[in-house]
Amino acid sequence: NAMADLPFGGAKAGIMGDPKKLTPKQKEEWVAAFSKLLKGMVPLVYVAGPDISMAEHDMEVFAKANGDNKACTGKPKKMGGLPHELGSTGFGVFHAIKVALKHMKKEIKGTTFSVEGYGNVGEFVCKFMTEAGAELVAVSDSKGTAVLNRGMDAKKLYEVKKSKGTVTAYPGAKVLSTKELIFQDVDVLVTAAIPNVINSLLKEVTSP
Repeated sequence: NAMADLPFGGAKAGIMGDPKKLTPKQKEEWVAAFSKLLKGMVPLVYVAGPDISMAEHDMEVFAKANGDNKACTGKPKKMGGLPHELGSTGFGVFHAIKVALKHMKKEIKGTTFSVEGYGNVGEFVCKFMTEAGAELVAVSDSKGTAVLNRGMDAKKLYEVKKSKGTVTAYPGAKVLSTKELIFQDVDVLVTAAIPNVINSLLKEVTSP
């Protein structure tokens, strides 16, 4: 955003609570209340956006409760938002990886990679990277890590996640704990879930 001189920046905000313990209606009420609380700041000071446990529908609720379509990004297509299938954030990560590999004098084709967190970002990193010829050998979600050294098919992975609810159900994959994802020996490690995954305590990470 800063490089493109876009008026976005600053800190993040969130709601303290466990969305898994809420009904869909309760979650909508929480999001709407949060939006109304910030009404005086939106959109000049604060603009909401989807992130962990917050998707297109939540942004729709936020915008409607705020009374301003400019209150948030990540809205559904019917409200003028970018379609989810474009995977804009994952596309940005993909291009950042391409630039990094160029500096390392590596080709993206044949590059091995792993993705920590198969969500709104990780799903599309898998898609764009494999379409460019990279090999996805490990991916994780909240249920665990799936490892397949010969590489996974991004479309099949999406269907497995959609039907089984976890990437660990990918056929033929070795299943490890979620935290073991970052220790896999790959060329590129993508962290696409919670922050502060890589820190001074993790000396065993081997990815460049």
